[in-house]
Amino acid sequence: PVKTFLLFRNNFYGLGLKKMLEELGIAFKGTGSILDWPNVVTFLKRLDKDQACVKDLPRLPPRARQYLSTVLDRYEAKELLEPQIQLMSIHRAKGKEADRVILFQAMARETYRAFLKHPDEEHRVWYVGITRAREELVLVRTSHNDFYPI
Repeated sequence: PVKTFLLFRNNFYGLGLKKMLEELGIAFKGTGSILDWPNVVTFLKRLDKDQACVKDLPRLPPRARQYLSTVLDRYEAKELLEPQIQLMSIHRAKGKEADRVILFQAMARETYRAFLKHPDEEHRVWYVGITRAREELVLVRTSHNDFYPI
């Protein structure tokens, strides 16, 4: 299961977050993303079928081989393949939960203006984002002037 949600209010900010994660090489789900580490995926699928193949990796130090064996004893390769971060809008997060939620408070100018006129509607949207966290909520406020005040 996904451990962390990165939530944003407007798609414009979602695209920026997606680009940042891709540039950092961080595996995540959402906004059409794919895992860009196919060699690791292939290796883990092979390990799932035949854990003995860890012994076939002469380039790995013995401790690394032992570590891989231990990890595979505890988890199925299927679990290890899943990204632990999911990037999505607050609306898409409705009904879902994660251990950690990182909520970006920036709003598009048009959304912010609508918030100033009809705050109750925006309060409901942000309530959804805030209540997705099981254990930890991290609020991120940028230097952007249009943000939801929490």
